[in-house]
Amino acid sequence: MTTVFFFVIGGMLALLVRAELAKPGMQYVDPQTYNGLFSVHASLMIFLFVIPRLRRARELRPSPLMLGAPRHGVPAP
Repeated sequence: MTTVFFFVIGGMLALLVRAELAKPGMQYVDPQTYNGLFSVHASLMIFLFVIPRLRRARELRPSPLMLGAPRHGVPAP
């Protein structure tokens, strides 16, 4: 549930970045703030959304074999 919260926050930051780029010449934030928004968005999405989601997916993968199932429900990569 926490990753969903960070996904929503990251999405709002992405909307701010896209709003800044939507119309040439129209500035919502100054260049320094824009760079900060972009950096915070990237860091938040990678470290607080993507990595926890990948870790969770990796934890679920071996579970069927540990429970004695004859095969996985999803094909192996």
